[in-house]
Amino acid sequence: MTFELVPQKLVYGGAALGHYQGRPVLVPRALPRERWEVEEVRRAKGVVHARPLRILSAAPERVDPPCPYFGRCGGCQYQHLRAEYQLTTKREILRETLRRIG
Repeated sequence: MTFELVPQKLVYGGAALGHYQGRPVLVPRALPRERWEVEEVRRAKGVVHARPLRILSAAPERVDPPCPYFGRCGGCQYQHLRAEYQLTTKREILRETLRRIG
């Protein structure tokens, strides 16, 4: 099933989190406030995991990743972000993780 998604934030591991029909959706390589066409690939513990199909509207923070293997090897999750946005995002993810585990 394909649907449109506008993620709200990035989460640990590089996926973007959005919501569709009241369910949380994780999609790799997407950025907050972008519009994507995605396809559901599986559900686990109430979370929909989706494959990005087509970007409909890109965020200004998006850049071309410098590594030709980005998105395939799994070693880097944030190369499609401007450097300063990478730092901000990583700080936010760390703060949220520390708040959650306490």
